[in-house]
Amino acid sequence: MQIIPNAETETLKAFIQKHIKPGSTMYTDGLISYPGSAKDEYNHQGTSLKDSGKKANEVLPGVHRIAALVKRWLLGTHQGSFEAFHLQAYLDEFTFRLNRRKSTHRGRLFLRLLEQCVAMHPLSFRGLVANPKPINVVQEFALPSNLRHKAPASLDLISTILPPLHSTILPSCCNSLS
Repeated sequence: MQIIPNAETETLKAFIQKHIKPGSTMYTDGLISYPGSAKDEYNHQGTSLKDSGKKANEVLPGVHRIAALVKRWLLGTHQGSFEAFHLQAYLDEFTFRLNRRKSTHRGRLFLRLLEQCVAMHPLSFRGLVANPKPINVVQEFALPSNLRHKAPASLDLISTILPPLHSTILPSCCNSLS
């Protein structure tokens, strides 16, 4: 899986040439960009969803199954909250897990992971993360601004019953720790 910037003919052609063996048969939907990108090197069988009278998941069930699994995985694992610059890494992880979901030799999977760790060169933090500069996000609060910094009602009750405890014991306790 790879993110592409658009679905224009030249973009699709570059993706197809990189990932699909020439001479292969490609089954696609009726997007107008596919025939031009698959010209002479590939057998292209496009199916227009409008003309077929079928639902998209009936015409290309594998594609729609994978798309549904990716969506469910992103919503479940990442709670639907992720940055666009991390998406390719998440898709790579999903692909890794999907391709090994039926592995019967878990020890071999661990061995392959260790082999990759040894074979790869060390990465710096900046090389590892997609965006090494954190994004400053202003957190939206569900509470109105007048209640945002107010202690819960149970703490208000305690502070009215034991004001000396709050003012004398806590500061002295903190001072003795420091």
